[in-house]
Amino acid sequence: MPKRTRASWSFLGPGVAAIWQLLVPVAVGGLWTAVLYARFSHQLRFDRPERTEAEELQAPVSDSAFYLSYYYDVVRAPSLLTGLNRLVWDNRSEAPEVVNALQKFNVVPELCVAALRRFGVGPSAFGAYVWSLISFTGMGCAALVLTAGLLGGGASSLVCGSLYAALCFGGAQAGTRLGGASMALREHWGVPALMIQNLFLSAVVVQRGGRGRKHRCLLLMFAAGTTILELSWQFAPFLLLLQLLASLGAHVFGRLQRLCLGEVALAHVLGTAAALAASFGNRMLLCSPFLALAASTTVTCLLPLPSFLQPDARVAPFGPRFIEAAWVLLAALVLGAATHQSLAVLAANEEDRHVLQLLAQKLGLAAPEASFDAFLYLQAPEFQFLAKSHVYEAVTSGILPCAASSALLLLLGCIRSRLRPRSEEECAEEAGWILQILFAIALCLLAFLVSRLRVLAAPVLALVGSLCASPALLRFSLGRHVWPLSYGLAPLLVALPLWSSDVLHHVKEVGPLGEDRDMRDLIAWANSSLPDSTLLLADMTLAAKLRLTCPQIRVGNHPQYESLTSRKRNRDYYRTFTCASPARVHEVLSPYGVTHLVLNANACRARVGKLDAFVDEPDRCGAAKGAALLQRSFCSGGFASGAQGLFEVVYWNAIYIVLRVGALGASRGPASKQLDLKQLTGTLAARGLAQAAVRWQGGLQVAEKQRVRAQELAPRDPIVVLAAAAAKGRSGFEEMASAADLAAGAPLAQRAPAAAADPAALFQVYLSFKGLLNQAGPKAVKRLANLAKALLPHLEATGNSFDLCDIAGWLKDWGETSLARKLWRRAARDRFDACVREDWEKWE
Repeated sequence: MPKRTRASWSFLGPGVAAIWQLLVPVAVGGLWTAVLYARFSHQLRFDRPERTEAEELQAPVSDSAFYLSYYYDVVRAPSLLTGLNRLVWDNRSEAPEVVNALQKFNVVPELCVAALRRFGVGPSAFGAYVWSLISFTGMGCAALVLTAGLLGGGASSLVCGSLYAALCFGGAQAGTRLGGASMALREHWGVPALMIQNLFLSAVVVQRGGRGRKHRCLLLMFAAGTTILELSWQFAPFLLLLQLLASLGAHVFGRLQRLCLGEVALAHVLGTAAALAASFGNRMLLCSPFLALAASTTVTCLLPLPSFLQPDARVAPFGPRFIEAAWVLLAALVLGAATHQSLAVLAANEEDRHVLQLLAQKLGLAAPEASFDAFLYLQAPEFQFLAKSHVYEAVTSGILPCAASSALLLLLGCIRSRLRPRSEEECAEEAGWILQILFAIALCLLAFLVSRLRVLAAPVLALVGSLCASPALLRFSLGRHVWPLSYGLAPLLVALPLWSSDVLHHVKEVGPLGEDRDMRDLIAWANSSLPDSTLLLADMTLAAKLRLTCPQIRVGNHPQYESLTSRKRNRDYYRTFTCASPARVHEVLSPYGVTHLVLNANACRARVGKLDAFVDEPDRCGAAKGAALLQRSFCSGGFASGAQGLFEVVYWNAIYIVLRVGALGASRGPASKQLDLKQLTGTLAARGLAQAAVRWQGGLQVAEKQRVRAQELAPRDPIVVLAAAAAKGRSGFEEMASAADLAAGAPLAQRAPAAAADPAALFQVYLSFKGLLNQAGPKAVKRLANLAKALLPHLEATGNSFDLCDIAGWLKDWGETSLARKLWRRAARDRFDACVREDWEKWE
């Protein structure tokens, strides 16, 4: 056991101290897992086996949906081997091309969890994924706390856990982005992997007792941690580059021995070689500056120094040691640059060019119109500079002040230690501190440039901040007689962050994800109407969602921007957000073999008029504004103005429009005079048209045609009846009641059905009807009670505690106490729900 730990807990005895050093990380990791389980259970209902797959998959969006779709590719396959083949020969992501998903998309975590699921882990496929994710996150937190104990002693373990919790579960939750909609993002696998890998790195650096079997085992575990990190996240090479530079910095400061640095770099190389083998030679990893620098550092440090640089035996801050450090730094950087150029020639690629373009634009080194890819990234808030609210929370939680204090203490100690030689054992301890502080500084700079990367800085900042409670660091910086200070600081630094950030209150502030009914209706229509031969293009976030939820279709683009193929297709698809003519859009997109095009009104309104710098003059919108701009843009109204045969509307709701793309070179008739809706068929299409007619009234001036066509297709559908009443401005009690009766399959004023004919539609009608029911007062209590009975199975299956609680309170006030109590008991299972928390004293 390291000397500093024995000194910190010597009064407990070595056995008890060792148990304590392991017990604290295990307890913190277990508590972290339990908290995440409770939050996800409320937000996603992932532990409810009665939920359907369609309901579960409403949550993930964008990149998260894209990565999760690969998990379902394996889970839905007849066997694990068939699922593996689907990943290696993937024809659903960049169709019609076939790609190796394991090589391009870092989906090894999905493959591993799918294998666990096939062995029966989890209540459902979705539950198995969420449970695996939060368990791995708990393991990462345990590793972080164990690292703090390794570097600073047992007191630092508790302080580290407190600081990290304060930043992750404070008001702004600046330290994490882990949530239902974004759960499968690569950083949620990468950050725990980093914590585990960083634990092994720290153990290698501070380990004492020679370089025997234990040291070799630690190096192998560090190499394995590097492999796991690189397989989990495409950004890992940039992260590992900073970590290796921090290790070089610790050597330059005269604390990390050259041999140890060489072994660390060698473990990096071995881990990367294993990752390259597992990922079939991932091009971003192979051509990364990190691999080149790791290889050059290995050669520089493990080969003997030139004879004229051989140092003497003493360890001093200047002299031969300084010359050696300068030589290692210079040789590693020069040889690394040459190696990187050689690798770039071997496997030339531009997969990561957009990252450099993004940084150049943010630093003012490139004009805004210089890169379409950087422009696209900067539309998302997470790729902007770090928000002030996140910095403020890092200060109020105590993590930044503590980290700054640790850095100042280390600086003071280094100044004091210049007056005397340092033993190799003492240097190893200080090397661990210096490495982590330099790593934290680099990650903070990254987080400042790109807000999304703050999740990387948070755990390392917590680790560095915990060192200010370390007896070893206090003794090193202030002298031997200040050790009692650490025992006074530790309880304060454990309690203060949790209190100042009000963690116990904010940790409960998580609500269920709202249902996107327009997306749900689009997916239901696509699964029932689109053939297996479908190849569609959509905005990249929507394409990912459709790949996840519609297993029979293929998509041609996706949001994983390291793929050059998808990057080009995204740019071509974004021609729909310009004022290009239908003929021009058809000319650009039809060579991909696209059969359907999906337009997103929200994405259209956000992008239209902003892309003129990236398209040719005929496709620009110019000075058009407002309604005129929308009418000219292809995505909002222009698609209807082209020649016949180019595009046909086959589905339309308030947000999404699906166009069938005519064949390349097909004969085309004259320009269409009127919008043709005859290609829309079926009840689901009728519902979409009806809702579009209501919500786009006065927009595209086609609302009346939409309403008429919807009533032609499904005159007795409850959603169509409801929308028609709203469109005519007569959505009164009788119209609402009629729609509710149709959805329930029974006259609710008289009786409740044994099972609602269409529970989802009935719930949608209820949301519109509840205001009128409330106005009717207690005389409508029987209708409300029957409506509640019909809705109860649906609300339970979807985990809708809020509406169960709301209706229960309503019925109780109107005298239906028996049914009200039944609904309340169902709702009260979810103690996180806002209505349940508010009404708890009223019932209990």
